[in-house]
Amino acid sequence: ELELYAGDKLRVYIDARVRQFLDETEEAVTHCEGSGKESPLSVLLQAPKSCSSLVDLLVILDNSASYAEDFFKEKQIAVDLLKAIPEHVFEKRLSVSIITFANTSTVVSSFGLLPKDEVVFELERIGNATGPPSLATASSAAVMEINSHRRKNSRIVVIIVSNGNGGDDELEEVKNTSNILRSSGAEIFAVSLSDANIDKLKEYTGSEKNLYVAEKSDKFIQEIGSSILSCPSASGVNNIETDDALRPTDLDLNEKLEKFRTDRIRRKCKYDKMDLQIILDASSSRKEVHNQTLNKHM
Repeated sequence: ELELYAGDKLRVYIDARVRQFLDETEEAVTHCEGSGKESPLSVLLQAPKSCSSLVDLLVILDNSASYAEDFFKEKQIAVDLLKAIPEHVFEKRLSVSIITFANTSTVVSSFGLLPKDEVVFELERIGNATGPPSLATASSAAVMEINSHRRKNSRIVVIIVSNGNGGDDELEEVKNTSNILRSSGAEIFAVSLSDANIDKLKEYTGSEKNLYVAEKSDKFIQEIGSSILSCPSASGVNNIETDDALRPTDLDLNEKLEKFRTDRIRRKCKYDKMDLQIILDASSSRKEVHNQTLNKHM
């Protein structure tokens, strides 16, 4: 119902997305649109001209961080990756599944073709949990998800997003579950905010080159995004904003994360004034709940 009023799913703030409300509404209110169309987005990632190869992307997200701020920094890496992928790729080629884990694992969404904004929305609404993380448990859930819902002849890409906490998994258990996950044929990558868990993560990725830690995480979106979008049968890739064809080898893999953010040009304001209307649900019978809601918007 709220989505119908807002006109856009990403303008509805529920669950963990509530923390984004103030920043994003402030930007919407203070951003001055020009009289014409907004400037186009800066190029995020390159997509092949045409490609029929299927990619099933499984995101395994560690949400065990004790502090919400740490978790949202970690989660933003995965969000930025999905936002960098062109929308049309989600129509047929890219299917996304999301699994979260702390001491237990949860399948947030199974493999399926969903619009880009739906996938981003589901990821953004995830909050942090409690308890020591068990990547072994999440890996078992990932294997079940792959066996049950992967598409025929699809390429499986698994991305582990970690806060660096190694948890209580014994090394022998890590070796067993990582071998089972790799035997599914999945390409496994991992990105972590610290190097505290590097040895265990390396067991899952199988090699250090698939592991992004701390300072290397800035390259994560470019390299992994380009890998997801690659197509063995494609002769080149197109800039999604132009018709200029680029070879995959032309991509600069050392670009920083900031290159993938929206680049908008501020113009002279179309309107001299703005009217802001706040519609507040005051139906609560508990006065303190009503006051709490009111204070969030002041």
